[in-house]
Amino acid sequence: MRLEIRHFLALAVSLPAFAFLMGKVPLLHGILHRASHKLKNIQEDAQRDTLLGCFNRRYIVAVLEEQKQLADEAGISLCLAVMGLDHFKRINDELDHLGGDEVLRSFARVARENVRAGDLFGRYGGEEFLLIFPATSPLPALNTCERIRAQVESHFWKGLPKMGVSSAFAATFAPLRHLWRWP
Repeated sequence: MRLEIRHFLALAVSLPAFAFLMGKVPLLHGILHRASHKLKNIQEDAQRDTLLGCFNRRYIVAVLEEQKQLADEAGISLCLAVMGLDHFKRINDELDHLGGDEVLRSFARVARENVRAGDLFGRYGGEEFLLIFPATSPLPALNTCERIRAQVESHFWKGLPKMGVSSAFAATFAPLRHLWRWP
């Protein structure tokens, strides 16, 4: 009988505490959800170039290494394009750095609007950019590069009436199997 009384008293004392803690679960869930959302934003911000909104150098190079390893291991193709704005120093000299920043923003926007879903576009440094084409053969990659080049050249560049903007591309293709690797 004494054991039953002890159990009843323990239950009587712990039940209100349990009810109190259960009332805190939705609050804790909300705090955890907000913290998770903030962490996701921090991770995304760490991958982006703050000026241009595209991927930054650290992230795009890491993705390139991952895609290269995946292409090697799975035997799939991988294309890479390196893009740059021609005569960017002259643009910066004539428009000052704020004008140069605006040209970079416009270029990045034009490029992002013309890449395919699954392609990865990021700033490598200065006015140089990388465009990674996972599991892509050369022709679709070259078509995308040409589309971006044409859009850049036909784009209205505010503040550049006499010189305009052009871009240059260098593309490479990683074949299914490298000849110098042993099976």
